[in-house]
Amino acid sequence: MSSLKLALAEYRADHLENLKHGTERYRQLERVFAHLEDYEQITQRELTLVLRQWTGATYNRYVAALIHFFRWSRHMDYTELRPEFMRKREASRDDVLSMEQLGSI
Repeated sequence: MSSLKLALAEYRADHLENLKHGTERYRQLERVFAHLEDYEQITQRELTLVLRQWTGATYNRYVAALIHFFRWSRHMDYTELRPEFMRKREASRDDVLSMEQLGSI
């Protein structure tokens, strides 16, 4: 088993099993690391390119998963890599009804 797969399995047992959405968080990390075998293959550029396939809130959830995973990985001495990510601003979800809409209700 590669060091990355081993770390993911350990992270899952150590942290994700205690989370309400731990299974989804694990799937997110698996998707990001799908074609990587070892920490030495991971670069800032590689992570940035992989993350391009998601947008908005989904992108931000993947970034949150990666930030915590790499913090945990450094704590466990798997890597010294400190990737940085640009958070994407989400579109506002608040709808404000017009006077016409309020009148029709």
